Amino acid sequence: MKVGGFDAVIGNPPYIRIQRIEYNQSDYLYKKYSTPTSKTDISIVFIEKAVSLINKTGVVGFISSSQWMATDYGKNIRNFLSDGKIQEIVNFGSLPVFQNASTYPAIFIISHNLTKNVRLKRINSKD
Repeated sequence: MKVGGFDAVIGNPPYIRIQRIEYNQSDYLYKKYSTPTSKTDISIVFIEKAVSLINKTGVVGFISSSQWMATDYGKNIRNFLSDGKIQEIVNFGSLPVFQNASTYPAIFIISHNLTKNVRLKRINSKD
């Protein structure tokens, strides 16, 4: 970190609605981070934090809920990433990637190397 951050941050943040955590924890997240709004999913805070941890050529690779891309609570994280940080999205839609969970997962590749063209792949089948 002394030389500017990590080359890569890889993760699978928890998909937890903010209403399901203690008030002191949610208050901390609202104060510390710019992306949470209303009844957010805390996975967006992990995305914001990961971006802050990479160096200028670093990359974030997360498998995370994709619901922030289309919900009101995702407006701040969409704005945070809207300058071209998202390099690639592999969207699994409603496919059951994880057993017994409806999570709407996607893989996000994010960096400070801004791009105008996001690579998007939609996975429509388990095959």
